Amino acid sequence: KSDGEGGVHVEASVAAIADDNGLAIAGLRPDEVVIPSLLMTEPERDLVLKYVHSSSRFLEWGSGATTRHFGVDVGVSRILSIEHQPEQCRKTRNILHSNTPPGSSAPTELQLASLDNASIVYFAESEAALVCVPIAETSTRWNDRHHAESYNAYRAFVDALEDLPESVGRQIKLQRGSSAISEQFDVALVHGQARVACALRAFRWLTPSGVLIVPDFETHRSQYRTILKFYTREA
Repeated sequence: KSDGEGGVHVEASVAAIADDNGLAIAGLRPDEVVIPSLLMTEPERDLVLKYVHSSSRFLEWGSGATTRHFGVDVGVSRILSIEHQPEQCRKTRNILHSNTPPGSSAPTELQLASLDNASIVYFAESEAALVCVPIAETSTRWNDRHHAESYNAYRAFVDALEDLPESVGRQIKLQRGSSAISEQFDVALVHGQARVACALRAFRWLTPSGVLIVPDFETHRSQYRTILKFYTREA
């Protein structure tokens, strides 16, 4: 269903799909946190905010400006960000750290050499976690991130939550049953690499009334059509 502003709503286990122009993150000096710029039009931003509320549990593949604007600024109840660019991880960590209440205990930091040298930072008081899985970029072409083949290059990023050891999952309060991982997040935003694969991974983490947000859906509809086999459009 068109929203009249260039976006398409999908509901479901649900998806709300909106175009954007990409995200730009300002540089950080060691002694400050710079608020990143969200490069979306007001209608696009408002479309996302229609689904993200203070009670939302927010999951995202790709981090930075969206972490700040839709996670920290909205004051969601939980943030879980997955990132594969080391520099972006550093910036997002600072964003999450700036959101911790005064006097908070130090975040839990874990290094997982057995999992592609992934690292995890967990801020208990603000219920925020950042999972970093460093991956060397295989291409600088924007369109590459929309193709199904990109899963092979970014598998560790896509499957980061499934691959976490169960003991680590418990430390960051991921509920992992014996046969399924599900119904823990209300909103999932997929705006990094391997978007189709990330969107399909998000399905089992969303509540039945959850929302998936995929930027650039209309621009790359032919590459994204697989997503609609698992998510139903809003009537």
